[in-house]
Amino acid sequence: MQLQIVHNNTTLLVLLDSGSTHNFISETAATVPCLGHIVCVANGHGLACSGIAPAMPVQIDDQAF
Repeated sequence: MQLQIVHNNTTLLVLLDSGSTHNFISETAATVPCLGHIVCVANGHGLACSGIAPAMPVQIDDQAF
C-alpha cells in the first residue's frame, strides 16, 4: 500500500509492504546510512538500501504503528 505521510513537517512517500521484512520510505527520510543492507521483498528477492529511519512512528487515522 502506497501512501503519503507527514513527518517533521515533510511530506513523505511510504510503501507499506506486509510481505516484506521492512517497509519503505523516500530516501530523504532515511537518516542513517546503511550501505550493504538488504531487505527481502515479497517475491523473495533482495533489495539493497542506502539508508534507514529506525523506529519511525507511522499513524493511519487513529492507529499508531
